Amino acid sequence: MSQTLTVNIKLHPTKAQQAILERMMDTYIRTANQLVAAMVQARESLKLTNKHVTADLPSAVKNQAIQDAKSVFKRAKKKDFQVVPVLKKPYCTWNNQNYSFDFESVSLPIIIEGNVKKTAIRADMVDPDNRNATLLANKLGTLRITRKSDKWIAQIAVTVRTTEKTGTRC
Repeated sequence: MSQTLTVNIKLHPTKAQQAILERMMDTYIRTANQLVAAMVQARESLKLTNKHVTADLPSAVKNQAIQDAKSVFKRAKKKDFQVVPVLKKPYCTWNNQNYSFDFESVSLPIIIEGNVKKTAIRADMVDPDNRNATLLANKLGTLRITRKSDKWIAQIAVTVRTTEKTGTRC
């Protein structure tokens, strides 16, 4: 058995990195919502790749936007398109093959001056009880970057194997 947990890491992007991330997050949400609208209009989940999507995002991020759009479309289809969810909060997602980290920064592909470049963003990864380091040693999932007020947060999904407790209870 396993369970998925989220590790929250505080980021410290430079002003230039902040501007790039804000633009990417807005583009990501807008792209996902446009894809959902196209699927709702077609009444079916479209088979899309990053070649079909025109957005100023790295291909890995476009693919994640397609996955998010398919997920939102599936929810709308379950409710017979009575309610079509719209993504509002800006965020951006990278899959586990497209980011890396050391214990001082998170590196991920972003678009700088029209080119995709893997860039390190300073991060506070060490926590007092060392929980993050322990969790990050497990199987990593997607990384999502969000902004809450003036704080930038990287959320990494981590799959932790759990053991089922056996025994009898008296």
